[in-house]
Amino acid sequence: MNHPNVVSEAHIRLIRNNDHSALQNLSSSLLVERVHLSTTKSKVAKFVGDPKEIMLVAIINEKIIGVISAGKLSSLPETSRWLELFVNSNWRGRGIGKLLLQSLISQCGTNENIQCLVLSVKRNNKTAIDLYLKHGFTKRNNFTSLFFPIVDMYMLTNTN
Repeated sequence: MNHPNVVSEAHIRLIRNNDHSALQNLSSSLLVERVHLSTTKSKVAKFVGDPKEIMLVAIINEKIIGVISAGKLSSLPETSRWLELFVNSNWRGRGIGKLLLQSLISQCGTNENIQCLVLSVKRNNKTAIDLYLKHGFTKRNNFTSLFFPIVDMYMLTNTN
């Protein structure tokens, strides 16, 4: 179901150092789903201070309701980034994830340090898989997750 009014209310911006506590609140709402969102001050500061990494937040009524990041991972090539997308469960299905993803892809398109986005998705999360496929991600069949054997990897290359 589309909720155009919700998307138009959402504001997407780069993470700021003072967003740390608001991210902790978002993280707390995700723990029920056994999802971990790193919200330490040093993690937030890393994204704020490093032009090679991007973290965006979705805000409605001055409250962070979603976050997306493209961060370095030592096991990935230098110009690849690990994508993570989290939306508070109360706000899902309203276009927030799509807005965050489109904003991140746009930001990556102007960042010469990022040429590939990589992520993993649970195989039964059809909504997320459809979102990523619609935005140019392709499934990588040669990936086996050591941590979660029920996930598949997706990749978006040439974001520039």
